Amino acid sequence: LVKIAVAQNGHALQFAAADAQSDPKVVLVAIRNTPHALQYASETVRADPEVVLAAVSRNGNVLEYAADSLRADKKIVKAATAQFGYSLKYAAPELQTDPQLVGIAERSKKRVARQWFIVTSIVNMKIRVLRLFRWLTFWRRRDD
Repeated sequence: LVKIAVAQNGHALQFAAADAQSDPKVVLVAIRNTPHALQYASETVRADPEVVLAAVSRNGNVLEYAADSLRADKKIVKAATAQFGYSLKYAAPELQTDPQLVGIAERSKKRVARQWFIVTSIVNMKIRVLRLFRWLTFWRRRDD
């Protein structure tokens, strides 16, 4: 029953019993659709590399909720940084200056900036087309 609830909404994990929050299988189901559900998992699950890797692969920001030992794990931090460059701030201090991870973070930040540019360009184009359509239909209605 708990798996069904967290599959629908991962935030339901916060209301689950402690044994469900300590079950890696339940937490994996929760983070499939809501990676931030990792924050409601028990400390032992937050220290499980498999669970944390699954979460940071979907949303790099959840590195914030990982155990300190995994924040110092280069593989985990690399996955989080590749997904979202700004998540490098949650890594252990010695990894925040690692040249390879800094490079990955910069590429990820550029990718996000390109995506936002494309999205905003499309939205702006849509607004312009709608305004043009309104203007054209206004003149047509006025002539009738």
